[in-house]
Amino acid sequence: MKNVIVGIGGAGINLLDEWILAEEPTGLFYALDCDYPSVEGSLADYRILLGKEKAKGAGSHGDVDFAKLILEDEEQLIDQILDHCDHLLVLCGLGGGMGSAGLSFFSEKAKQKELIMSCIGFLPFSSESFLQLEITRKTLEYLSDYNHRFILFPNDRAQNVFGPEDDRNRLYRNFNKKVGIVVSCWYDLVQEKINEPFDQLGFPEVFLIEEFYTFPIQTDDPFSLIQPFIQPVQDSIPDQKSAWVCLFLSSSLRKLEKTDIKIKGKNFFKQFYVTVVQGEEGTKEMGFIAMGKFKFEGYFKTEKSKKLENAEKKEKEKDQDLKPAEELIKDENVPMGIFEKSNKTIHKGINLDLPTFIRKGISIKI
Repeated sequence: MKNVIVGIGGAGINLLDEWILAEEPTGLFYALDCDYPSVEGSLADYRILLGKEKAKGAGSHGDVDFAKLILEDEEQLIDQILDHCDHLLVLCGLGGGMGSAGLSFFSEKAKQKELIMSCIGFLPFSSESFLQLEITRKTLEYLSDYNHRFILFPNDRAQNVFGPEDDRNRLYRNFNKKVGIVVSCWYDLVQEKINEPFDQLGFPEVFLIEEFYTFPIQTDDPFSLIQPFIQPVQDSIPDQKSAWVCLFLSSSLRKLEKTDIKIKGKNFFKQFYVTVVQGEEGTKEMGFIAMGKFKFEGYFKTEKSKKLENAEKKEKEKDQDLKPAEELIKDENVPMGIFEKSNKTIHKGINLDLPTFIRKGISIKI
């Protein structure tokens, strides 16, 4: 099977590089972008700077329409990359120009050429600009009509776990290393490097990952390895969520019973998948568990709910700020300090013993 792996845009190339650095895999790896430093610094065997005339190596600046024009101009080159390809794996980040446009473009190409296509990518921080979130929403809505496989990681889940928000470079580097493990598992699956055939059609088309953990394998009871990670999410109704567990073993001599972990896992999750990848002797034995939802709609609903909640919150704050002083006095039991037992100092109907911010109707957040 001929596998082509494309890292497109800055985030996609970074993920590809971390995977290559950690695993040293073999295959056809392409780094595609219109940003010269991003392409030139990649570890991929094939580094291609797109849109030399239009972008002049300066990138797309987050402009999806501009990135689409560049990809259309490079259509012949991309067709050559996909010639005789059996499986296409796209690595990217959504919300930017080239990553979002590239994923849509390759999805359309894969459909035309009847290729098996998968994507492992990142969703933007909820704190990022409305434009980036809107680009992501539109891209996912567009992709929902395609019969491909999408495994997506929200960047919010990495914040303060793999690094502080104010150090994005460190956060992304550590997060990419962890997600690289998923890339390895998926790459082995599509290359059929497992003991049982991979059911490409049986695996969900969309996996929106909400929780993700890695762990060393130090026991022959695999369920005991993932149970500590399942426990914290029980309060959030895990039986409405889905999970995927992947175990990397060092040799075919070691056997772990998958049936038991599958049965136990299905008691906790709506859908539960287990994959065992047999590596070479001496390979570090480890695994991961990814938990989330197998649908795009959850992301749309979540983003819509957040916007509504933020709008309602702002309205309440606005109403609070506009309240007259007398209403604030009635609403709150304000301590009077040393004036508690004295007669009120009233001037023009205003109690001067109250703090100034209360008298002026100013809401202070602590």
